[in-house]
Amino acid sequence: MTDPISYQFTAVKQRRENRGDIEFELALRQQPKQSRMCGIGEKADRRPIDPPPIVQLRVVDPSLSPSESKTYLQNPYYFMYASLMASDIDEEVHLLRDGKTRSTTGSVVSSLYHLKDTDNTDAGFFVFPDLSVRIEGRYRLKLSLFEIIGKEVYHCKSILSDQFVVYSAKKFPGMEESTLLSRAFADQGLKIRIRKELRQRRRASKRQDSQPESSDKRRKQDDSPGPGHCGIAHDCRVARRHSACHAPFIVHSIHHLLPRIHRFERQLAYRATTPRLDALRFTPRISLWHPSARQSTSL
Repeated sequence: MTDPISYQFTAVKQRRENRGDIEFELALRQQPKQSRMCGIGEKADRRPIDPPPIVQLRVVDPSLSPSESKTYLQNPYYFMYASLMASDIDEEVHLLRDGKTRSTTGSVVSSLYHLKDTDNTDAGFFVFPDLSVRIEGRYRLKLSLFEIIGKEVYHCKSILSDQFVVYSAKKFPGMEESTLLSRAFADQGLKIRIRKELRQRRRASKRQDSQPESSDKRRKQDDSPGPGHCGIAHDCRVARRHSACHAPFIVHSIHHLLPRIHRFERQLAYRATTPRLDALRFTPRISLWHPSARQSTSL
């Protein structure tokens, strides 16, 4: 028989009175830098903000004992809401110009994650790995911390991010390589996209790199005896450029030469035994030479 599984629950202490004594420390461990403007619709190509914003929470409650100072890491009633703000004024941008569509899409709310930091210490984080923006321009993120107590929701604190750029699909430079903090969270099971290589659009460099490769491939194709190469003593590369190798009077191989020889021999035998009925018909004149004859005989 298997042993019964026992669960241990950590008591979470919450209070409504004297909430001003509680100090909430928010640190933006990972600032957003760029994003690609996403479309509207279920099948629209949507790229999240890169890198994903990560906020660390630290709660200092003087009423708790030192052994209870880390109990906030197990508090399931903390959550953070991300809203879009203008870059120059303190004004939130919730809707588009149509007044119906939201300016952001994806997961705008994050719960508190108890994770190991890069130095292997326990800490609480709010992570937004699936947050996208629908408007092109420069913006900031307002990250607001809330706590649910009973049937009430209390606003604890807010923090603003640095400015980041939302590019159009044509101007987007590409996703950057994942940070060390994102990799550490992904190794602990957090659902976050990891990119091992830097992905950027380098159209100019790609053109420069592709030009010598394409010229080398074209040179190899010209030098290689392909199906259009004839065995006659002429430059097949020049002939192919002028489409001469595709003309019907050029022999491409010995297999094409033999039927022409046999057909030409039959024409000679036919014209030697048959009188000329059609004087207007073009007949090739072929000279036959014999050692006993001083002059050549024409057919």
